[in-house]
Amino acid sequence: MNKGFAWTIVVLLALLLAVQGYQFYGDILAAQQRKALAEEAMDLMASQRDLIAGVMGDYRSDAYGDKVERIAEQQLIATEYQLQMLQVLALQNGEMLGLLYASQ
Repeated sequence: MNKGFAWTIVVLLALLLAVQGYQFYGDILAAQQRKALAEEAMDLMASQRDLIAGVMGDYRSDAYGDKVERIAEQQLIATEYQLQMLQVLALQNGEMLGLLYASQ
């Protein structure tokens, strides 16, 4: 076997090993990023769940409390809370789009 040919094979194998190592490192980084995004999404979901539960509790006390005397007041309170929840949904959509964009 020619000595130059053997060195060519060794260099090609070393390059192949380097490329594989680089791809493996990229896969590890991508997995870490996905894990961080998943944790961020879980934290966001937990905070949103707490926010919604708090708003629902506030709504019940405001709409059905002793201060409300007429159905029109109750309807106004319900409408105000609906607007608040729509704003929460809009914020959630923005957060989800941000997470989707970051994952790409």
